[in-house]
Amino acid sequence: MHISMACDLVVIVNKEHSFVLSTRLMLRYSGLICKMLKILTHRQPIRGDLVRIKLNDFPGGPEIFDLAVKFCCGGSGDHLAATNIVRMRCAAEYLEMTEQYCKQNLIKETEEALGDMMFWDWQTILDIYKSCEAVLPLAEKTRIVQRCADSLAWRVHSSLPDQSSSASSSTGAAEPRFSTASSLSGSFAHSWWFGDISKLSIYLMERVVKALIASNADNKTLARFLLYYLHHSLPMLGYTSVASKRKNDSNEDILHTYTLNVQREVLESVVCLLSSLVARSAPYRSLFTLLRIAGVLDASKSCKSRIERMIGAQLDMATLDHLMITVHPTSCSSLYDVDLVLRFVQYFLQDQDSVPHMKPERMKMVRQHHATYFHSAVQSPLTKVGHLMDKYLAEIAPDVNLKPIKFQELAEALTDSARRTHDGLYRAVDIYLEAHASSITKEEACNISKVLDYKKLSFDASEHLAKNPRFPSQLALHVLLIQQLKLRATIAASIFNKSGVVRSGDDFLEKGFTVSNQLVRPLQPSCDIRQILQGARSDALFLEKGSTVSNQLVRPSQPSCTNIRQVLQENEVLKSDLHEMESKVVELERLCKSMRFHVSFTSLVC
Repeated sequence: MHISMACDLVVIVNKEHSFVLSTRLMLRYSGLICKMLKILTHRQPIRGDLVRIKLNDFPGGPEIFDLAVKFCCGGSGDHLAATNIVRMRCAAEYLEMTEQYCKQNLIKETEEALGDMMFWDWQTILDIYKSCEAVLPLAEKTRIVQRCADSLAWRVHSSLPDQSSSASSSTGAAEPRFSTASSLSGSFAHSWWFGDISKLSIYLMERVVKALIASNADNKTLARFLLYYLHHSLPMLGYTSVASKRKNDSNEDILHTYTLNVQREVLESVVCLLSSLVARSAPYRSLFTLLRIAGVLDASKSCKSRIERMIGAQLDMATLDHLMITVHPTSCSSLYDVDLVLRFVQYFLQDQDSVPHMKPERMKMVRQHHATYFHSAVQSPLTKVGHLMDKYLAEIAPDVNLKPIKFQELAEALTDSARRTHDGLYRAVDIYLEAHASSITKEEACNISKVLDYKKLSFDASEHLAKNPRFPSQLALHVLLIQQLKLRATIAASIFNKSGVVRSGDDFLEKGFTVSNQLVRPLQPSCDIRQILQGARSDALFLEKGSTVSNQLVRPSQPSCTNIRQVLQENEVLKSDLHEMESKVVELERLCKSMRFHVSFTSLVC
């Protein structure tokens, strides 16, 4: 259709180019121009032959406006292509070219073209998605960004295993579900899209990842991609792990500040996406690297907290080297970041509370019937963290600036069930008391020693504690008596194991029995063994009250070296008796097995 109407309208686009058009023609298609002309005529009468209209911030600039005018002149979408479809749709939205003014207007034409997006190839959709960056507000308003992100996510998700299937399967990654999967290796089949998506801006990349999360894609693969994106984006933005010296140039300072802000935005966006994934999706080694980068870039407190929470959720996978994080020391500060490790432990415990555990009744049954296997079985995450904390405490104990309250707080951070034995914790306490002998008071040393559960000390650790000059002598005798009771109870438990009343020495003591001359009888009122066991942290109650243990009277007098030697000798005798009894039990079991074999063989012969 040729223009036969008078050109009486001048449209100035983005202060760059002027178009002389027909007012009647544009009024047929554009609601915006119609409204603007009404406003102009309402304010003052139009004088002269030409009417001037300014269109600022027009999406796509004069080039796209020229295509929109050609659409009005030709009345068809022949000028629409993949390279300009996004800008044309946004221009139609800007000019309000709806069906109210003309049937089959530009908005409908562009929508019909975008409706075939699912049939386009990967590269075409990727190019269209990238073009949304220049017209982002209108591209969001018209949902082009969301549609492109969903289309890209659908193609990526078709090559990834579902999160549910990958979590329930233990045979490896699921086979990709697209036609070329047979020619791709397993690794490339899951990461072929990394390079293309990593070239997008942080905003566009974030929309694709969110669409993948919503489609229940494999979270471990998404975590790998996010780390890949960060690894390739930060160096392009000028990030270095070592601070470079800059000249005193104001322009350079402005550029450096801007670059630092962009780097920080990229890091915080990636960390936010990682934290929205399923726990343990990101490798813990990479999380410690992220924490160091967050410190260099001075990331926000919420960003650092997210990283710390992700590390804490899989603290059982960490090693001692990961936790040895130093801080810039001052005259009175600790060399290591103890507060950070404390937060790790707190986040770990919070994550453990959110996971269903074995019921206490079931756990007690397992302890009773499978005591030997329980101690030799694979460690649980909680016990792994307990062992890790013991090694960490022993490593930081020599630090002269480590406050007693911090050491005690870290030692008591875990629950009692985290440590099956307190030998490692005893070693850390001993190192700390030795390194700080001249800098802490007796009260502080006593408070630190209270973190130990003396019932969980082995015989060798108890014997070492009895000879340790850094611990009170009353406490040494108290620990030895506990070990003696445990040995006697173990012997009694092995003797009466067939009765089914008790299964171990600890259970035997808890039920309130004492052993004397291989006879088991209920405790007499004068024999308060419960106070002995419960007084592992304060032996005053035990020393103030007389306690009869195996027909021996423990008087409330100060312990002497003779008493300690006597208890040690008795413990050695009890240990030898226990070993002898165990050997006899093994011999009886072997004899019983042989008899059963002969009986079965005889029955077969008969």
